[in-house]
Amino acid sequence: MFKGFFNRLYQGNPNKADLKAEDMPKNRFQLFFAVLGTRFLDLFKINLLFFLFVLPTVIWLVWTAFAILSLPAQETAGAYLNELLNTLQTTLLGLIPCLVLAGPPLAGLTNVIRKWAKDEHAWLWQDFKAGMKENWKQSMLFMFIYSLIMAACMVSVRVYGAMAETQSAFTVLQVLVGVMFAIITMAYLYIFPMMVSYKLKFFPILKNSFLLALGRLPLSIVFCLLTLFPAALGLVIFLFTASYIPMVVVAVYYIIYGASLAVYVNCSYANASFDKFMPASPEAPKKDDEDDDLSEDDAE
Repeated sequence: MFKGFFNRLYQGNPNKADLKAEDMPKNRFQLFFAVLGTRFLDLFKINLLFFLFVLPTVIWLVWTAFAILSLPAQETAGAYLNELLNTLQTTLLGLIPCLVLAGPPLAGLTNVIRKWAKDEHAWLWQDFKAGMKENWKQSMLFMFIYSLIMAACMVSVRVYGAMAETQSAFTVLQVLVGVMFAIITMAYLYIFPMMVSYKLKFFPILKNSFLLALGRLPLSIVFCLLTLFPAALGLVIFLFTASYIPMVVVAVYYIIYGASLAVYVNCSYANASFDKFMPASPEAPKKDDEDDDLSEDDAE
């Protein structure tokens, strides 16, 4: 009844032809979808693992959502928007420590997925843990800085917006703050993949990330929008319909699959950028090279 069953498990299906050279992905676009098909279930698994480590952030965001939904009705849309911004500004202060604690898990998630994006092997738990252990200081510092910048930009936009009611020149400052925050957000497309890929200190990572964000500005904008699109779409629908259903759908999407898929898209693009502009050098050695040396020592 089970003749040849265990041999097939070990050796594979003998009736299925092996992959040939012409069957392999020939460019990064083909590689993206080939790896996505292979790692579809793995992305689901590591997404759930990631959210186990960022439960404080999830709980705080849920509390924020309930605070927004409980806002009283206002006579005008401007008054409602002002109350919404007041609530977001208050809850953003509580979000700062949550984002800082989410830094190491995000580094672990990025460490695993950036290897998968290159079609390399990665252990789900071991490489996730290694990414957190090796990068916890830098990841927490980067998230702390970003959360402070986010809070400062929100306050600045509101202050300049109030001043712009009497002097239109402050509208320019309001726009400049928004542009600066967008550039900083685009730099974070590169910061975490670079942090887990190269043995670099804090300021070289920051400098190189901003150079890539500005040097590849059109692609940085495209992939930043792709990464943030589901959350932004849910927020826009919520603001126009005042229905909580889109936000619930977006939340479930990110908890089940969305976070790992966004990081996969990000890492696929970042890997291509690093291969083109940041080849391994004595000033910026790759961490994978160190892992290979350790493997060779263990084999000996």
